[in-house]
Amino acid sequence: KGLDLISVRSGSRRQWSEKEKNMSEEMATGMAVCHTLTRFKDSGEFVGNPVDRVMFEASGAMMGTQGTTDKNGKEVAVVKHFDFDYHRMTQSVVVRNSDNSLTAYVKGSGENIKKVCSQETVPSDFDSILRDSARQGIYQISMACKNIDADTDLQRLTRDEVESNLSFVGVINFKNTLREDSPSVIRQLKEGEVQSIIVTGDSILTGICIGKESGILSENCPVLV
Repeated sequence: KGLDLISVRSGSRRQWSEKEKNMSEEMATGMAVCHTLTRFKDSGEFVGNPVDRVMFEASGAMMGTQGTTDKNGKEVAVVKHFDFDYHRMTQSVVVRNSDNSLTAYVKGSGENIKKVCSQETVPSDFDSILRDSARQGIYQISMACKNIDADTDLQRLTRDEVESNLSFVGVINFKNTLREDSPSVIRQLKEGEVQSIIVTGDSILTGICIGKESGILSENCPVLV
């Protein structure tokens, strides 16, 4: 039916923010810049990945011709960009801040963001949070960042240098809502002896959840992983 952002949860130094829906300054800026969106000048409409579009709109940022202004009024300009990589499961940008400092923001799957973060910055219960979210059918993106020397030669700056020794920032939780008629369509296909399967790039636990919500799997069906 559509993609909804259901919550943003910031966390660092082995613990989460006390407020589950708290959006830290680093998270707000990361959501505002770490994407591949473009904007039509005439209509102002955003074009790009639906996840990026929903994430940017939720950040409260504004995109201008010279750069981006986040919800706190902080102006940043993207000076280096690495597209989403299906092997790394990450996407990253380097931005120049208004004080001329440089910051790298990296987003991607929880498992892979954890690998490129300094472990002392990752909440201690991160793995269990990741599994629980997947079981609930939540599509979760993690965010991390780090400061980069302002005198760095951006032309020679590699992706490995950007995506290493990061500080964990938090997670963004999305939910794909089923169309109202999906369960009835699946039921009709079953009655017609047509087998339905799920092919997904999400967590297998998320796939199982959607399978049960849609009726491809019965509610009490045991699943071996």
